[in-house]
This record gives sequence, structure tokens and C-alpha cells, in this order.
Amino acid sequence: MIGGIDALLGVSNLQTTTAFTPSQTGAAVTLTGGTGSSATATVDTDGSGDVVGVTITSSGTNYTIGDIITLTEVGGTPGVATFVVAEVA
Repeated sequence: MIGGIDALLGVSNLQTTTAFTPSQTGAAVTLTGGTGSSATATVDTDGSGDVVGVTITSSGTNYTIGDIITLTEVGGTPGVATFVVAEVA
């Protein structure tokens, strides 16, 4: 199936690989990777800078289940995390 990243069920295997700015809610990130384009998201982080939540703000187009997406913090600490697309809309 091809489509946009599902806003509620579209994220699995979320892993922080480089710590983000700690204790944020709704921090802007860029999304890269996978087969699609134009998805946007924000993240929430805990006191250690680990991503504890991703909110898909625009699902984009042409993503497939299994795509690996990289999230990179905009400004601040150059945090990096990845997730696997689990559902498309």
C-alpha cells in the first residue's frame, strides 16, 4: 500500500540515535528517507532528550509500509531519531 503516513498509527520502532533538546513539546523536525515526500511532524522529548512521541502534522504522499524515516531536529541540539512507517493513509 502507498500513501501518506497515518497520523495515529503510522510510527513504529521509534529510536533516538542522537539526543534532542531535553523536555520539549511539539518541537519541529525535518523528515527524510523512504519512498515518499512532504510529510511533516513534531516531536516530544523527555528530560534526557529521547523522543517519546511523534505527531504527524502532514501525512505526505507515496510512503510505503516499512519505509525508514529519519527525524532531524530543526535548530537547537542536532537531535536525530528514526522510525518505521507502520500504517499509511
